Amino acid sequence: MSENEALDKARTHYNRGVEHYDVNNYAEAVYEWEQAISCDSSYLPAHFNLGVVYGKMGKEKEEDAIRCYLKVIELDSKHFGAHFNLGVKYGGSGREKQAVEHLTKAIEIDPNHASAYSHRGRYGLSVLTYDEQIRDFKRAIELNPNFGMAYLSMADAELNEAQINPIGVLRKWVLLHNAIKFADKGTELMHPSQLSMSMLVYIPIGHELCNLAMEIFNFVKDSDKNFNMVSIKLGAMTGEPSMTKNHKNIYQKAVYCFNKALEISRKDSVSAEYLRGLSGKPLVQIISETQQILDSIQ
Repeated sequence: MSENEALDKARTHYNRGVEHYDVNNYAEAVYEWEQAISCDSSYLPAHFNLGVVYGKMGKEKEEDAIRCYLKVIELDSKHFGAHFNLGVKYGGSGREKQAVEHLTKAIEIDPNHASAYSHRGRYGLSVLTYDEQIRDFKRAIELNPNFGMAYLSMADAELNEAQINPIGVLRKWVLLHNAIKFADKGTELMHPSQLSMSMLVYIPIGHELCNLAMEIFNFVKDSDKNFNMVSIKLGAMTGEPSMTKNHKNIYQKAVYCFNKALEISRKDSVSAEYLRGLSGKPLVQIISETQQILDSIQ
């Protein structure tokens, strides 16, 4: 068979595969694209589409999808789609270093692709600094102001910084305050089918706010030598000079976050399932207990 004949046969199988894929006949699509590759082993569209369809066939096909994308890059090192999809696949399986590597390459190829920045920031938790993550999310939003997931991921980055770094109550308050702001904006922009992602942010923000409120309570109770400084700075940040009222305000923010999560769960059955897995106890109970603490603050 001549080279041209092999290419023609590969195209025929490829087009049949596309027809099957368009009606969700994935097994038939795989067969046709594998036939295309058997006719012409360098037929890049078939390798790429195999990666896509394997990615839709569950975890057991994940490594097959990765193998296909790596083959595409072997054939064309500047293939944006292969680098981007590889980054997402690696990130989704916890291989953050490889994810950042390929998403960075995707950004070099197309520096105006909002989703590439958002995914790199999201999957770069252990690779990028906090500032680098925030910079990626801001760039994604600059490119797509209605990118709800970028806002939500930025909220998660603020939350993570508040949780893992040994910072004072003032910095923690700023981070959690920002997290709520970004979570609200992201939730406003997210498609209803994705709202369960908001719960993954609101509930831990609420718990972290309760922890912060307890830290401030301990400042008050122990008359820490730094209490006056903290009180003055927190008052300047919030516009409320009373430490007690700021303490109360933090609990109010926590109740707000828990209620947002509860509201989402009541709108969406998938979110309700997430809720049962996220909370150690029923969220209505958490809200009630937090409200009781709030009401007890004089």
